[in-house]
Amino acid sequence: HPMWVEPRADLTIVATPAYYGTPLDLGYGTYISVPPGTWVTNTVISPVDQANGMRHTCFGWSLVDGDGGPVSSGTSTQAVFQLTTNLVLTWLWTNEYELIVSAGGGGSVNSNAVNGWYTNGVAVTNITATPEDGYAWWKWTGEFPAGQDTVNPLTVIMDRKWTMQANFSLNQARTNYWSGTNLWESPANWSLGTMPGTLDTAIVQSGSVVTVDMPAQASALIVNNGARVVFTNWDSVFTSS
Repeated sequence: HPMWVEPRADLTIVATPAYYGTPLDLGYGTYISVPPGTWVTNTVISPVDQANGMRHTCFGWSLVDGDGGPVSSGTSTQAVFQLTTNLVLTWLWTNEYELIVSAGGGGSVNSNAVNGWYTNGVAVTNITATPEDGYAWWKWTGEFPAGQDTVNPLTVIMDRKWTMQANFSLNQARTNYWSGTNLWESPANWSLGTMPGTLDTAIVQSGSVVTVDMPAQASALIVNNGARVVFTNWDSVFTSS
């Protein structure tokens, strides 16, 4: 008499483009000789690996048979299915990047509308800086698309983390004193609480101020008492109006 063999099936759990996170209750790998008819509930935690303005986020899953034929799919972080034959469950992941926009003194930016996490490649439009009465729009500082420091409203493509500040200048001539050591755009080091505008006289009275890959502007620049102004990299210049 022929021996009866209980039917079995294999389940493989993988991910694309890489193995992010840890699926529950079964992790990544191949599980052989699972009884057909078994119901499987598999879940991933999302997002994962958040650091330095980037994280990995699951946007769904796909289920195919042993020959690659589609069986099922979903857009959640939980897959529930019955194992009827050899199956491959693939978790679908993507990168997300963080956008952080803030405003210096003299105006505001629509951070409540635009700040947050975005899928890789998404275009964030209408990042808008609005000056207060008596102030004028000046430029972005921090991380922004090259050559667009004065573009307002601004659009960025979320293929990396962006952290930028909107800056404004007062529509009158002032004297702005620098002390300490920091970057030119550091508001805490300027006596007026914001870096000089195009009508201001900038006086570096102590310490040192550094510009990195950005143009510094003021009506005039005065350096006293052995203080220093350091221009770093090719795009660092000072422009006097």
